[in-house]
Parts: sequence; structure tokens; C-alpha cells
Amino acid sequence: MITSPRNIIILKQSTLPSCYAQATERAVQEILNYAPQQRRYQLLTNVAANDLADMWVALSNSRTMETSRHIRFKQIETTILSRALDYMAHRSKSPIDPILLLNDGIYPPGYNYVFGYTTGDQSATVVARGDKSPAMLTDDQFWQILKHELGHKFGATTVGNRPSSELYNYSGLGVHCLSEGCVMNVITSMQDLVSNPTTRFCPGCMAAIKRQLTR
Repeated sequence: MITSPRNIIILKQSTLPSCYAQATERAVQEILNYAPQQRRYQLLTNVAANDLADMWVALSNSRTMETSRHIRFKQIETTILSRALDYMAHRSKSPIDPILLLNDGIYPPGYNYVFGYTTGDQSATVVARGDKSPAMLTDDQFWQILKHELGHKFGATTVGNRPSSELYNYSGLGVHCLSEGCVMNVITSMQDLVSNPTTRFCPGCMAAIKRQLTR
């Protein structure tokens, strides 16, 4: 039984226009509406999230964050982001699930870039536009990555929510959907985005999300 809902908050880098946060809010609400009676998550408005937003601004302007950037392409190392998100989670008085929208790019150790990621426990999601980086996203591609990461967050590819035969665990990239043309297909490059320009969940992913929302 869910005794306390996870509070979803949307935070953005100051250099990213506000319309990105507003559109993300609508995308999250659309998914929550798949199960209107669900009590597992609640989306906080920008007003309710002000304190945490202020905390994020302070963290994003910190020396640690600044020195983690790849100087040429303004990319932030994912380990630094994870520490900042963990810090916010521990400071919060109630369970939070931050969705972080970045104008800068991000990269994990050993890689040039990634478009986004969702933590293994599904508590935090990051989407990076990659401004001035080799992996800069168009607006349409940004929404595609956002929908993909929200799918991970809300259990579209969680083993246990659906038959394992519909999924494949890609080394280093996690579990993804095998249904052709689904937004939850694995994304490893710009070419993957171009060849499958969709924001559509397949029926299997939709059913898995509804199952997670209501369990």
C-alpha cells in the first residue's frame, strides 16, 4: 500500500527557456492520467517546488558543478549531477522524484555524451539538450528523449511489469523495448533518433506504465 506519494518536481537550468518546464509538466500529467485514480505519484507545481528549485540553482552555480564541465562543449559529468540530486533528496522533508532539464550536455565517465538518464531506482530523471555539444538536440528530439526517460521512470521497461520476452537488456544501457517503432527502443546515437522519430508508447509499454501507476 502506498502511504505517501512520490512528489514529482520539475527543475530546469536557468539558460533553458521556461516553456520546456511547462511542456514537461504537461507530458508528466498526461502519463499520470493513464490511471486517474493512482496515488503513487503527485506532480508539484513550480510554486510548491520553489524551495527545491532554489536549492538546485545554488547547486548548479557551485564551484564543484562548474569545474565538472567539459570546457569546450559545456557538458556536465553525470556523477556530479547524481550527487546534487541525492543531496536534494536527503534535504527534502518528503519523498521527491526530480526531473531535471538541462541546456548543457551531460556525459558519464568514459563516454562522450548521453541524451538523458533515469536512475536505477527510478527516483530521478535527467534530460539534456546539449547546447553547443556534438549531440545537441532539436526541440522534437528533446521531447522524444523526455518521453523515453519518462517511460523508464514510470516502469515501461521494468521487468515484472510485462513479459521479459518483450524486452532486452543492453549492456551499459539498461532494459529497452523490442517493439518496432516504440519510443522505448534503445537510443545510442543521433541516427537512432532520426530513424525512429516517435514519442509513441507501444501497447506493451502503455500497459506496463498503468501497472506501475496502480500497484
